[in-house]
Amino acid sequence: MAQLQKWQPIESCLFAIRSISRYIPRDENLVLPHVMALLVQLPPTHLLRNTCCDVIGRYADWLSVNPDHVEPLVRLLIECLSVSLCASHAAVAIRDLCEKPGALSSVGGPMSMLQLYQHLAANSSAVALQDELQVLEGVCKVLSKGSCETSNTNNTPEISYDSFANILVTVVGPVGQRLEGLLAPDKTGTNPKQVMGEIERITAVVRYADPPPPPPGSQHLIVQLMMQSMPLLESASARFGRDFNIVEKICRCYKHALRNCGVSFAPLLESLLRTLLKNFADSFMSPYLYAASICITEFGSHVSCAQMLFYVTTELSNTAFQRFKTLDDFTSHPDVVEEYFYFMGRAISHCPVDLVRSPLLNSVFQCAVVGMQVEHREAHKGILVFLETSITLAVDALSRDQKWSTNVRASCAEPLQAVIIAEAAAVVHALVRALTGDLPSYSLDSGSGSLAGILWKLNILCPKLLQEWVAGSMISLSVREAAANTLIGALRSHARREVFNGAVRQFVNFCDRERKLCRKVN
Repeated sequence: MAQLQKWQPIESCLFAIRSISRYIPRDENLVLPHVMALLVQLPPTHLLRNTCCDVIGRYADWLSVNPDHVEPLVRLLIECLSVSLCASHAAVAIRDLCEKPGALSSVGGPMSMLQLYQHLAANSSAVALQDELQVLEGVCKVLSKGSCETSNTNNTPEISYDSFANILVTVVGPVGQRLEGLLAPDKTGTNPKQVMGEIERITAVVRYADPPPPPPGSQHLIVQLMMQSMPLLESASARFGRDFNIVEKICRCYKHALRNCGVSFAPLLESLLRTLLKNFADSFMSPYLYAASICITEFGSHVSCAQMLFYVTTELSNTAFQRFKTLDDFTSHPDVVEEYFYFMGRAISHCPVDLVRSPLLNSVFQCAVVGMQVEHREAHKGILVFLETSITLAVDALSRDQKWSTNVRASCAEPLQAVIIAEAAAVVHALVRALTGDLPSYSLDSGSGSLAGILWKLNILCPKLLQEWVAGSMISLSVREAAANTLIGALRSHARREVFNGAVRQFVNFCDRERKLCRKVN
């Protein structure tokens, strides 16, 4: 095999075998044993090696029940990691093997992958960051599975809480030391890419490590890790507060910590929220809004957090309103517009009680009307999602939907409906302008947050008022009566959503033809 010159036919066969992996049963024993034995004998041409790595990764499930074939394949993958043209394929294959821990039983189990990662980390200059992160993801997953599985003798996890804590120190300790050195006050000329790399390593652990439940009196291990990491992340924010990429990496780390820990993150919540408020006020960058929205999602249903989350909602909104004074301000920060309204959609969905009784909500609706003039698809979508979410909640509250508790419904239904009715005339006028082409229109009738969806929900909540508002907008925009009757007729008949969507599309098509005709005449 070493002298094989024409390797392409073999590579094409392996490619075909890779492509059918999902259809091959785990107990297949006629072909795959020979394929796996062949992989380690093929010549070291990088294209052929890449396909070999892909085959190993795709058949990780088969290897988990046939572990006797794994040891020479792992040696091949380690060899490929040292070849720049093959490293990315090898890293993905190692990650895939780690997701099937049975495949590693013949090569030392999870700890062997930890040792492999330590070797890579010690020689990180020879391996691309993304390849290292793939291996780190696999290591975290296989160690996490080991912390959940039990031995046959005493029904205890193969990797205990204390052992997992030591592993985290082994993996993340050097990362923290390097990051602390990069951010030292006397350190000059720090490369932002190096800082981002260390943050991504922390994020990989925070995201993929699933440690054993803490014993009584102990904390979630990822919470402990974040307690040590948050001062470093805050230092990175202070040092590179205007670098969007670093800010995005930091907030992504916060997001995965919140999702991994859930309610266990509570001891750090207030500190994180204050950091997000300060950094958003200083930098006006959208990732801080996204991180805050994850806090709302994870803790919005906890009554004990309601006051704190409403304070955060108010302060973030005040910062946004101070910066959004003109349409040009909206246009200059479309990503902030998008994330702000997604944040507000989550706020009203997860913790509405204080928000719907506050004049803040009126201001948010007014801000949405201005924002609908922004010619930016994602910003427009965020606004429409907020509007439809708010109106849907009002409809659900009045219809005694099960997701509303009796107490929440009693305190929210009427105030929310009052805010919507007070502000909806301007909203409806903006919606009709978008349908006629006078304002941007990016989401007509599909998914959550669409022009048709908002009108249809308003027609359930306040049909007579909606029809009056729509008719008034048609007159002010000089829409032809035939076209206007198409939409108003669908509203008056309370058409099903699918029928109403068709009427909206018909109205839009009519307005498009009118605009084209006017341009030709002029």
